[in-house]
Amino acid sequence: MTMLRGSLTPPYHEYNATNVDVSYDFTAKDAVSYGPRDVRFPLNNVDAERAFNLYEKLIRSEGSQFTETWREMESMPHGIAKFSIIDSKIGRSGAENQERGRIEWLKFEIIVTLPCAVVEQKD
Repeated sequence: MTMLRGSLTPPYHEYNATNVDVSYDFTAKDAVSYGPRDVRFPLNNVDAERAFNLYEKLIRSEGSQFTETWREMESMPHGIAKFSIIDSKIGRSGAENQERGRIEWLKFEIIVTLPCAVVEQKD
């Protein structure tokens, strides 16, 4: 699992809570022991598209444009999903992923927290 479309979870240029794999030199053991993970997400499709566009802008910018884009992403309304791996099975891997191991299965729990305004809108 990698960058979720519209994810608001920094850092945006390296391994973060949305990754559960052997990328960025993480081994399978590292990936399953990293956590619990807090994943920030937009509250609707419009904001998800906006977050994705801001992400695309962020990875191409620097200096004041980077700072401005970062602040805009950080200030977006969001929910939080706490992703905790409860159990897992790690297997061996081959040279195709530099012997970092393989995640065969995960048992996990997700707790979602929404801002009160979102919950109130549903009533």
